[in-house]
Amino acid sequence: MSSSQGSSSSERLSSSGRRVEQHYYESWYVSEAGRGTADGHAWLLDELTQTIERIGFKSIFHAALFFAESSNPRAQRQLTDFAKDGASLASLLKVVSSLRSSVRSEDKEQYNAALCAAARPAYLREWRTFLHGPELRVPMGQFTAQHVESFSIEPLYARLRLHAPSLFALFEGMGHDSAMENPPERSSPTLNETKRRQIRHILMSLSIMGNLRSRQVNFIQGILTYYLYVGRVSKRVVTILNHWGLAVSYTGVHTAVSTMGMYQARNESDCVGAFLRRELQSVGRKGNAFLVVFDNCTASATVRDERLHNKSDFLKYTVGYVLEPSVCRPMFLRSDVNYGNVASLTIKDFIPPDSDTDVLRSVFGHFIANAVSKYCRQRNVGLEKLDFPLPAVDTIDPKLTPKIHVLPTYDLDESLIDDMIEILYRIAGDIGLSETQIKENIVLYAGDYFTTITERYILSAARC
Repeated sequence: MSSSQGSSSSERLSSSGRRVEQHYYESWYVSEAGRGTADGHAWLLDELTQTIERIGFKSIFHAALFFAESSNPRAQRQLTDFAKDGASLASLLKVVSSLRSSVRSEDKEQYNAALCAAARPAYLREWRTFLHGPELRVPMGQFTAQHVESFSIEPLYARLRLHAPSLFALFEGMGHDSAMENPPERSSPTLNETKRRQIRHILMSLSIMGNLRSRQVNFIQGILTYYLYVGRVSKRVVTILNHWGLAVSYTGVHTAVSTMGMYQARNESDCVGAFLRRELQSVGRKGNAFLVVFDNCTASATVRDERLHNKSDFLKYTVGYVLEPSVCRPMFLRSDVNYGNVASLTIKDFIPPDSDTDVLRSVFGHFIANAVSKYCRQRNVGLEKLDFPLPAVDTIDPKLTPKIHVLPTYDLDESLIDDMIEILYRIAGDIGLSETQIKENIVLYAGDYFTTITERYILSAARC
């Protein structure tokens, strides 16, 4: 009995001196397999609770908090080892964030503030990475036409999300019930309009906040300002939007478009205007068919107080563009067209064949079936699937987009014959047509009725 009394409280000895387990399964509960069972959980919790309460702590978690805040080197070393185990630390943070419903109402404000304060450094670290990304930093002096042509919101959003996944998830949760499960990697027709709208709003919000932090974060604003500039929005509107962080300054976009925009082409930096003129000159040199469209552009020059030598007037210009089809074909020669056969044309040559009527009937049937199906779905009316497919007639591949070149603005009036002749000469020179092409090839011109009538009069007079 003396040996039994001298032993520690954690073990007992029999009269023969053998060790007696206090619990038959104690050694198994402390093993890795035993800790994973419900009985193992209960036994370990009882043992830890008794030990913690015996040394004066209210609970296991109060004891853990005491040592986590302690300056003891051994405690700090164990805390550091725990933090290095990312999975355990993530599990702990998840458990802490799930306790919100158990917190007393008077303590919830303090609880929320503590959670936000803990997350703030992580969000700010991602925010700094986001701000220094090259995708949103394009100086106006390097803003080129290629930036506008290649701009696509979904791929840009996917690239930027890689810099700050948690920050984007926060904004996605603010704009929707939850973060996106599958963020877009590229522009996809299957991406529904709700997600597209969410992407546009989030990217614009982050871009505005980035512009507040640094004026160099300006790519989205540059695209929008370029669109406003092309739409001839007034300088005052652009200035106001610039104050709100929605656009770059008017001076910046004017500099990018006119003088400072540099474009890398053929291993040399050229002005955007020079590059566009070179591209326009190459249209005629290629020898392929193209379409020229132009029309008058009349602007009113108003005067607030009219005087004898200061009166309101109309400014008459001519604007247009050249369209290169996606499928290249050689230009027609004048010998390819026989104007003498015009006299043999009859009404039968203009009446559509019966096959066109069948196509139109199928098209109308397709859209009527879609309208009826949509009406029944909205009102929960049972309806069998209507099979009216859209007929495929000369299907245009959406990937084969034509190329459009903008012509210079001509200070000429197309209603005057002399000016119209000068317009045709200038267009031929701007698109790079040679004298041989002008004499031997046919160029397709388009416009309103007055424009085409004037063109035909000049061309018929030239042939005579």
